[in-house]
Amino acid sequence: PGLYTVSVYNACGTASGQTLVNYQDCHRIFLPNVFSPAANGIANQAFYVQDYGDIAMIKTFQIYDRWGALVYQNHDFLPNDPLFGWTGANSPTGVYAYYVVMQFNDGETYYTKGDVTLLK
Repeated sequence: PGLYTVSVYNACGTASGQTLVNYQDCHRIFLPNVFSPAANGIANQAFYVQDYGDIAMIKTFQIYDRWGALVYQNHDFLPNDPLFGWTGANSPTGVYAYYVVMQFNDGETYYTKGDVTLLK
């Protein structure tokens, strides 16, 4: 993003103009890298997909332990709801891998993966 100037030169003279280019990322998501179900209060007690209104649907949300075993999954739900997140129930403290498939409001399907640390 920014203000851009273009100038064109030839034998007849010079012409120039400016344009302001704005950029908006319509695929903004947030996945924390640490959570603790034992935290005081409501915040941070589940690991779930958060966004700024850009996601139409979470198609797949999966959590794997360090040996590759599936420990949690959910399908076809809206973001920003801890009720559709992983609470770490029956899982020890450690690092887990996640895989998420999302459908954005513009129709694009997006895949992301990473890791999250469960603290108890």
